[in-house]
Parts: sequence; C-alpha cells; structure tokens
Amino acid sequence: MAIYHVDNSGADGDGSEGSPWNNIAGHIGLSGGDLMYIRGDAAPGRVYTEAQITCANSGSSGDGNDIVLMPYPGEYAFIQSSGVSSTILRVEGDYWTFDGLKFDGNGYDTNRHIWLYGCSHIDILNCESWENGGDAAFEFADGNNPASYVTIDNCTIYNTYKADDADSAGIGGGAGSYIDITNNTIYDCRGDCVVFWHIVDGTVTYLLVEDNHLYTTLGKCSENAVDLKRGTDVTIRGNIMHGFRYCDATCGGSSGGIGEAMLTHNECDDALIEDNLIYDCASGISIWSNTDEVIIQHNIIRDLVTDGATWLNAGIYIHANAGHDVKIYNNTFHELPQHLFYLGEGADTIIRNNICDETHDIYEDVAVNSVDADYNGWYNVVDSIVGAHDTTGSDPSFRDEGNNDYHIRRGSSAVNAGVDVGLDYIGSVPDLGAYEHRRLMIAGVWA
Repeated sequence: MAIYHVDNSGADGDGSEGSPWNNIAGHIGLSGGDLMYIRGDAAPGRVYTEAQITCANSGSSGDGNDIVLMPYPGEYAFIQSSGVSSTILRVEGDYWTFDGLKFDGNGYDTNRHIWLYGCSHIDILNCESWENGGDAAFEFADGNNPASYVTIDNCTIYNTYKADDADSAGIGGGAGSYIDITNNTIYDCRGDCVVFWHIVDGTVTYLLVEDNHLYTTLGKCSENAVDLKRGTDVTIRGNIMHGFRYCDATCGGSSGGIGEAMLTHNECDDALIEDNLIYDCASGISIWSNTDEVIIQHNIIRDLVTDGATWLNAGIYIHANAGHDVKIYNNTFHELPQHLFYLGEGADTIIRNNICDETHDIYEDVAVNSVDADYNGWYNVVDSIVGAHDTTGSDPSFRDEGNNDYHIRRGSSAVNAGVDVGLDYIGSVPDLGAYEHRRLMIAGVWA
C-alpha cells in the first residue's frame, strides 16, 4: 500500500510527493490499497489531457484494499481525452474507487468518460462529467463484459451530445448486476439521463436508481429521465424527474420519444417504481411491451403538459403487456391536462388508493385489458373508473397545493378511505394518495 502523486506541470518523476509522475495513463498499474493523488490548481482547475487510462489491475476485498484515484485535497483538476472517439477511463480490474474526478468532453470528442468493462466492486463517487460525445458518459459494456457491484453516487453529469437522431446518455449500458445509481444530478442529455438498452446477449439484474435529480432544460432535444429496455429486479425510487417533451430527433435523441419521465419496456421485468416526483413532462410513467410485473406506488405525478402526439400524453401509459400485471397503489395525480391513464392492450391492471385531482380523460381498451379499480379518490375529474368503495369530492385538502405540498390535511375525505394493499399505514385503514396523513402543527394549527 502506497500513496502516489501526479503533477503534469513538470518532468516525470518517481511518483513521490516531491518527485511526482507527470501523467496518469502511464502510471496506472497500481496495487490494492494504493492511492493516486492528482495535483491541481485553484478552481476551475488544471487540465490533464490524457491517452486512455486503462485500470487493468485489481485491488481486493476488505477495508482499505481498493485502488483509489482522486484529486489532491483542496485542489482542482479535470481530465480530457487526447483524441476523437476515445475513452478517458476504461475500468477492467476489480475493487477501484474513483472519488471527486472531473471529466471534460473537450468539444464532444470522447466516446465515453468512464467505461466499465467486465469489472466488479467499483465505486464512482462525487465525480463530474460534462460534454460527453458518446453513447453514455458513464457506460456499462455489453453482455460479453458485464460489470457488477457498481455504485455511482453523488455525481453530476450534464450536456451529453452525440448527434441528431442518436442517443447520448448520462449513464447507460447493456449489461451488469448489482448496480446502484444514487444521489446523482444528471441533466441536459441529448438522450436519456439513465438508460439500459436492449442487447441480445446482455442482462441487467438488481438495478437501483434512487434519490437522483434527473431533468432537462432542452425540451424535445432530450428523451427521458430513465429508460429501461432491459432489467430484472429493478427499483426506481425517490427520484425527481422533470422537463421532458416529445422528441422528434431534430436536435438530439431518437424520433418517437413521447416525452415521458420514465419507461420500462422490452425485457424489463419485476420493476418497483415508488416515491418519485414527476412534473412538467409530456407524460409520467410508461409501461410498454414485454414488461413483467410492475408496481407503481407512492409517486406524485403533477402538472404535466400537452405536447407532441397528444394521445400519448398520460400520467401512466400502459400498452401491449399481455399476461403481465401492473399495480398502481397510493399515488397522487394532480393537474394532468390529457389522459390520466392510458390503459392499452394486454396488461392486468389493479388501481387502488390513489388520489386523482383535476385530471382528464381515461383511455381503457376494455376488449383486451383487464382493469380492477376501487378505493380511489376522484376530485374535480373529467373521467373516472368507478369502484364500489370510491371517494368523490371537490377538494382532497392538500396541505399546501400552492407550494406543491401534497400531504393531506386532517379531516380530508382521503384519510382512512383506502384498503390494505400491503403497504405501511397509520390508523385503521390506509389513506388515499402518496402520503399517509400525519398530524403536523403549522402556525399553531393542526394540519
């Protein structure tokens, strides 16, 4: 175990603090427990223009046995590629930690900033990536070289760009297992913020996308916050997603994207979608063909827009899922100008304990779609699916709708109006909507 230093301002030394190496790529053959410090300057930092940095050696399990690459404390440096269509950091070995690194696409000339290639036990922490010009800034290799036990946490990725009618994602790939994508901010990608695409020989298992802020200010030039074409045992939880519109491929992405915040399709099975906030999108959540059981619960989908092919605009859009189950439990839907639900062919859909407030049409293909809806709250709606135990009214009594607080107040007709669907609740029976009512004193008044 040793500590090494890199400083590209002088001659190549022995890697010590007093005689540092002057490049990263030529000295990356480190061992378990080694730490490489990258020297920099005051913000915005020093530029390292490097050939591909291939991390082929491996650390080992146990505390302190990772190989660590990070900036020197209090200094700033960023890495850019030395050529067009090249990878900056290729990770082939196991047990690596990359902490606080910054990657510059240098005018959209890189294929990817981090390429996870058949590696395992990789932590990518507190990193920043901008202007990537490849399929994804942080990319998982295909099915022949899957990565496993990968954590990407507290990173910022933005301004990815490839070409019109082509995706350039923040995080994406074809295969992997035990992948945690958490606490990141990913925005303005000319494609998806997070995507796992359909690769014939690839699988994605045990994927967690949690507590991220995923958005775009580019409108139709982006696609989705999350697009899962493949995955088994997938959890999408606690994310904030907004800004997505119908993508016509004139300025990024692929044509036909309907502007939903997130979708699962192709071979994405057993997905749990919960505790997310979705707003200012053309659609909320889409569930497309060949998707096995999907549970959608405790989400807030509010203030959507009408955009593009308006028949596709819906809070939840379900289509072509023959023989599969979709369960929609305890969500809050508010201000949806087009469809509340689009319930297309194939899926067996159960809808319970939701608050639907100021929502519009419901499309239901009754010939081929089984829908079981009951114990829902309908407030100021254009359309509903009537159940024997529904709640209706003109006001769900949100705590502070003007400030987007959709907890329900004491005395709301949504309190104790639901049915047990296996989720935690307070009181004799569940409340309706995304939040269980909890007594809260605000300005001397119980809310």
